[in-house]
Amino acid sequence: MSDPQVKDSEQVNRRVVQFGKHVTIRLDQPLPRFNNGSSEAYVAYNEIEKKKKFFVLVAGSESLARWRHEKKYNSLGDPSFIRLMGTGIVQWPLDGQQKYVFLYQAEFGECLVKEGEFSNTQWGSAEVNKFLIEPMARMLKDLRDRGLCHGCIRSDTIFYGSAEKDSPVILGDCLSVHTMSTQRSLFLPIDKALVDPMGRGEGTSADDVYAFGVSLALFLRKTDEIGDLSDEALLRQKIEVGSFAAIVGAERFQGAILDLLRGVLNDDANARWKVEDIFSWLEGARVTPAPLPRRQKAIRPISFMGRKYIFADVLAIDLHKSPGEAIEMVKNGQLSEWIDKSLSDRQMLMQFETILDRVGDVSTNASLLIAHLKMLFNPMLPIHYKDKIFTYDGIGGILAFDAMKGQDLSVYEEVITLSLPDYAIAERNLSSSNVKALVRLYDQCRLALKQKKRGQGIERCIYILCDHAPCLSPRYRDYFINSAHSALVTFEKLSDAGGQIALYMDEHCIAFFSNLSSSMMNQCMYDLNSSEKDDQIAGNLRCLALMQREIKGFKAMAIASVFRDSLSGVYKSFQNKGLRIQVEEGVKRAAAKGDLIAMSAILDDESTLRKDKRAFQRAQSEFKLLQAEYNQYTVRLKNKKMYGVVNGRDAAPLVSWSVSTLITVMVVIAFLSGYQIF
Repeated sequence: MSDPQVKDSEQVNRRVVQFGKHVTIRLDQPLPRFNNGSSEAYVAYNEIEKKKKFFVLVAGSESLARWRHEKKYNSLGDPSFIRLMGTGIVQWPLDGQQKYVFLYQAEFGECLVKEGEFSNTQWGSAEVNKFLIEPMARMLKDLRDRGLCHGCIRSDTIFYGSAEKDSPVILGDCLSVHTMSTQRSLFLPIDKALVDPMGRGEGTSADDVYAFGVSLALFLRKTDEIGDLSDEALLRQKIEVGSFAAIVGAERFQGAILDLLRGVLNDDANARWKVEDIFSWLEGARVTPAPLPRRQKAIRPISFMGRKYIFADVLAIDLHKSPGEAIEMVKNGQLSEWIDKSLSDRQMLMQFETILDRVGDVSTNASLLIAHLKMLFNPMLPIHYKDKIFTYDGIGGILAFDAMKGQDLSVYEEVITLSLPDYAIAERNLSSSNVKALVRLYDQCRLALKQKKRGQGIERCIYILCDHAPCLSPRYRDYFINSAHSALVTFEKLSDAGGQIALYMDEHCIAFFSNLSSSMMNQCMYDLNSSEKDDQIAGNLRCLALMQREIKGFKAMAIASVFRDSLSGVYKSFQNKGLRIQVEEGVKRAAAKGDLIAMSAILDDESTLRKDKRAFQRAQSEFKLLQAEYNQYTVRLKNKKMYGVVNGRDAAPLVSWSVSTLITVMVVIAFLSGYQIF
């Protein structure tokens, strides 16, 4: 849907927001059961399809909605996905900011299990298979085949297909929020649990399979043994006994379901059941779940924070809680001795020594040391540097979120420069293609941090690592800019309000559009990076003209007016006064039509530029000749006594030559005419 023209005061009074031509959002009819994190749900009515039910999820910039995945989502063919009817930007009168809206059809029942509860289902095993497991397996396959992680699969986002609970389930929204940012720790694998919600990465099919397994267990169980556990206590239990044992506990399920749960809740993502295994299980095949890997147990425990640890992976969870004590254990050799003597792990000891060489002064670089030790002792854990926690591919989301909040981003520059994500990737058992793709992204970021050009630095890293982040420029904080169209609409509105200058493209805008359309920005970067204001204005005009070219029929009247009044310095670059006036008049005629394309084309016209250049070169040559002659006479005038004599001597030969030439011509003409003078 296109960006609607919204009358704010009228909508506040009516308690509605118009979305497109036919959809009305009711601000006085919220639907909290469909809320997804900070994205809030409201009833929507469609004037054309009045008998059908709709709702919208309204996402602010802070949600980091996955607007770039809309085409992928719409390509999903299974009817059990909630149906997306449209998306677009609206002016939200409740806070005066622009929001991104997802319109869904709401033809289904209640959720399977409300948050914090467990089910008391009356379905038998046949209904569970037919109405829950089969449709979920189909959807998981559809998501995987299209390279899309849902990231919001949980028991309160899976809905009964109808009020009668006699049809396949419907899976709710996933686009209105950053991947897995609204998942409770319970539904996340160990490597994603307790991570900052915005730092969980893009997710994988294995993450969705795990979330499905937890949702299924909650739906089938009759008791709630884990409801009172904190996220940290649950994570510790998952690490110590495994996710399957931690979540299923003493609950008594039939044997076949236990096999399914054991397979989909395997903590090793590579050993976790794939979608094909779930289908095989549904067909009755015996699929043996992979056994849990044997954990390395120390002969003697190590004491830390008054607690004894016999497993390195459990120690890794707590190392950051007392960095001073951890550093002391490193300095006095206690930690290396425990690795060598109690764990008897020579490879880990060699890696530990490599870390010490890499870190250098452990006291000065305590945060770096702790980050490496946690990855060494438990590669499944996320990166923990200073007060930031994120997965090997999750820095983009948390970086974008903190940038939006105006926080200091220097810690992320350190993380990228120190190559912490690269070390974390090396510890994971990832495919070579995934490793290459991720390392390439971080290499681009390191290159961006080294460059001093506009639109580079940490701003460029944001959009490289989180490509669905909207433009996060502080200048446009109340607007949702995610395309050339939304940018021009925003710039036009601000320009129409007055006080806008022609330098629309700031650091964030340049970085955002460089990631969105590098070919477009490459045509503007030379002028945008100039130290001269007039060049920057010309670069801004060219950039916005290229945006207008993508949007047919958009009249940028206010923007054109701003540029028209800001180009006096640009006109001065034309040397020929007549040509300068001609160009200025042409630009003003184009501005009157709101045609940025024509304005930019006139200033950049090659034939005009060549004509001005040739005229200037001719004038320059003539000036040089005159200047040389002037210099010559200036030198002669310095000797006034000899000036007349010298000039007389110079003039005599010239007069003699002229007379002889005239006589010769006359003789030749007479000869050719048949006359003889002599």
